[in-house]
Amino acid sequence: MRIVRLKKEQREFFLDMDHFYMMERLEFPGSFALAALAENETGSGKIPAGLMICTLKSDRLVIEWLCVAAAYRTKGIGERLLTEAFEAAREGKLLTVCASFRREDLRERIYPESELYFQQRLFGERRSLPGEWLTDVRTIASIPYLKRKPEEGFQVYPLRHLTGTKRSEAIAAFAGLEKLPVLYPLSEGNDLLDQDLSLLLLAKGKPCGALLVQCVTTPVREVRSGTIVQTGEHQTLYPVMFYAGSDKAAGVLLSAVAREAERKYAPDTAVRVIIRDSNYASLMEKLVPDAHIDSWFLTAQVADYALWKEIKASMNRR
Repeated sequence: MRIVRLKKEQREFFLDMDHFYMMERLEFPGSFALAALAENETGSGKIPAGLMICTLKSDRLVIEWLCVAAAYRTKGIGERLLTEAFEAAREGKLLTVCASFRREDLRERIYPESELYFQQRLFGERRSLPGEWLTDVRTIASIPYLKRKPEEGFQVYPLRHLTGTKRSEAIAAFAGLEKLPVLYPLSEGNDLLDQDLSLLLLAKGKPCGALLVQCVTTPVREVRSGTIVQTGEHQTLYPVMFYAGSDKAAGVLLSAVAREAERKYAPDTAVRVIIRDSNYASLMEKLVPDAHIDSWFLTAQVADYALWKEIKASMNRR
């Protein structure tokens, strides 16, 4: 059994273990995937056996997804992947490793009792995560709050209408502000930014808000007669940075991006909003009618890594 860093060209071989398109997060800085590869019966090839998707935050490593193929469960693959997560956190000098849960996928990871699986492996403290929603363009565009007439005194500029220098200056200015609800680190030259939905807001000529949206396109593939074929594309819009100097400015930004998304994308295009530990979480909770707020972390301390290795050794001796 080998544990390897998943390469982009290998992703299609792990689609059966990616029930909720979690691998699309690998397009963003700070996210990576580790894969478990087993030998086939003849020893001439590799079989996908496990998948773990992680995001490196400034203070923690978050396990976004952990799944082991049914034929390889109870063989210690999950423990090996978790060991790699602790190693990555320790190398990054992070204090905690967190397992992320959402009610929608609780029973889809490793075992039916997946939360218990982590609790038995150092993950103890449970923290709620109000601020993660999966919705679509149709729902966003239908929200009454966002269908109001534009407020006077504000000017909204899509990034497409800004020169390269001004765009870079605007992104750098807002990326440098503290306590911005950022889903993923902003990086200059990132071609995932949607130039029409990413907006800069000005009041009296001065920046007072910004909303940056990234679009990830994931091929939709299925197995037909033993062959993987592509049947279409799955698009997800990620608001990756949101800042507004007032509630009025926030309303202007959100209304503008809702109108543009409705114009540009199909109604069923997915929109994933993640705003954690932010003053905007309560605002989004009111706006998104199908909000999934049943999400939480289980956390483990990297300092307990030595204990984890003892637990792992004990499991191997059974």
